[in-house]
Amino acid sequence: MKYQSIIKLFVWGVTLSATNTLSAQSIQEVRINEIQVHNTNGLRDEYGQLGGWLELYNAGYGKVNVGGCYLKVKGKEYRIPKGDPKTIIPMQGYCLFFAAGTPNKGTFHTNFTLDETDYIEFRDVDGKRIDTFFFNPEEMKENVSYGWFENAKGTEVLINLPATTPGGSNNTEEKISRGEEFRQADPTGVALTMIAIIAVAISLSLLYFIFKYMGQFHVDSVK
Repeated sequence: MKYQSIIKLFVWGVTLSATNTLSAQSIQEVRINEIQVHNTNGLRDEYGQLGGWLELYNAGYGKVNVGGCYLKVKGKEYRIPKGDPKTIIPMQGYCLFFAAGTPNKGTFHTNFTLDETDYIEFRDVDGKRIDTFFFNPEEMKENVSYGWFENAKGTEVLINLPATTPGGSNNTEEKISRGEEFRQADPTGVALTMIAIIAVAISLSLLYFIFKYMGQFHVDSVK
């Protein structure tokens, strides 16, 4: 009986440790993805009011609960309340916060506005900084979002986004596949035909030499 208790305690400890480790790893995948400082004709909160907002993105492959975490700006800090199931961000999912300085409206309303700061920090429940999002409030355009965007080189950069995408991917522009790029560069198919002919010629040449030397090797071995 004593040994069974020890085993149960050990299993419980390992499980708790693994859970805490996975949770810590998951929270590291959350980042500030998109903001809109001057929103006069766009997204409205559940009260029908306009105002600035920010978006968290869970880049990981496990759900993450941001309840108890912090959003920090210059001079102010907002602790995301615990106990609200909507603070659980699914994998590759998003979570929106309205930044109009009205925390009395509920969980997703911060005590700060975005026009009073030039950065936002996301911190875990222990206050450890996970992500910092810098921007210049004077360069923020009305009804234009600012966030991470993957450019033509495949590099993510912070820019004024071509479209406002609360709750969705910032990369809204259609990407041209490599096959399509090649087709546009060679509309007649001449280059593709030449490449195919060269590839076949090289393959046949290799086969010729392989069989030739294999035959020679066989003859020599018989002698």
